[in-house]
Amino acid sequence: MKKTIILVLVCLSAISSFNVQPVFADDKTTINSDQSTEIQPRKDILRWIHTTINGKKYKRLWNASKGIWLTNWILEE
Repeated sequence: MKKTIILVLVCLSAISSFNVQPVFADDKTTINSDQSTEIQPRKDILRWIHTTINGKKYKRLWNASKGIWLTNWILEE
């Protein structure tokens, strides 16, 4: 019984020793007018484009981010 009372007192003293302070979040958010809010990709988006010419399959690498071809047509086997 004494151990239970001592344990309860220790727990109460530990809980009461914590300094409880309210925390307020900062709701002041500002966005600089020179910063863009749209998403900008960090790396290029690359796509393989496939086609068939005279029964032969070809592929070509397209950079969708810049809108340019990166390779010539490559014959697929």
